[in-house]
Amino acid sequence: MSESKGSLSLFIIWFSMAISVIASVLFLIFLVGEGIPDMLRGKAKELVAFLPFLLLAMAGCGLSFFKPKPGAIMMIVGAVAIDVVLYLQAGRAQFGIMVVYGLPYIFPGLALLFYKK
Repeated sequence: MSESKGSLSLFIIWFSMAISVIASVLFLIFLVGEGIPDMLRGKAKELVAFLPFLLLAMAGCGLSFFKPKPGAIMMIVGAVAIDVVLYLQAGRAQFGIMVVYGLPYIFPGLALLFYKK
């Protein structure tokens, strides 16, 4: 692999990881600000269904800084599970939400899986 291809690959890895970290922080802010209070009032049944998978994807994001391959697999599995749950809840009507919750974890996960040092 030439030096420029290696630099580009490394840039793609770090850029995609930055996106997943930013998305995780934003999702956590939303969860603390609106999600948890709604769950306590019994209004967030949809959130309860995919919250474990969102937490799995977030944990994979954190783990990927130390163990890239297992973290990548956790991100991909969590994101795909979120998308499946959202699709089962509302079908194609939730496609935009599926993209918002899925891509910040699927893309970095795939980049980490296929990156060769």
